[in-house]
Parts: sequence; C-alpha cells; structure tokens
Amino acid sequence: MYRCVVIDDESHAIEGIKKYIDNVPELKLVASYTDPLIALKEIGEIGPIDLVFLDVDMPKITGIELAKESGD
Repeated sequence: MYRCVVIDDESHAIEGIKKYIDNVPELKLVASYTDPLIALKEIGEIGPIDLVFLDVDMPKITGIELAKESGD
C-alpha cells in the first residue's frame, strides 16, 4: 500500500486525482490540501508518505519550490 498526498490549489483537480486513487487498490489517500503553505506545515505530521500528487503552478509557492522545502 502506497500512502499518498494531493496538493493542488484547484479543488476540482483534487477531486479528479482522488477518484483515480480510489480506483487503484495499491494507493491510499492520507491527506489533500488546496493551500500549499498549510501542506508544507502539516505534511511532516501525517507519517510516512510514498507518493505526492503535486500541482506545479500554485499561488504563494510553486510545486517545485514546495518540493524543495519539504526536504524529501
């Protein structure tokens, strides 16, 4: 089982990815965020994460910057 997180500023995009995750038995969604800064604060508190579905173009901080800040 792969633990997943979704980070996207558009809720309809998150819903689409959630549907995909629900249809893949090996994936388990543990959290989703529309605010990348909140995700950055909370992501270390939810335990190990195997896969992050991350939007690249978001306000406040890009997905690339967020990935660098998370340290993993």
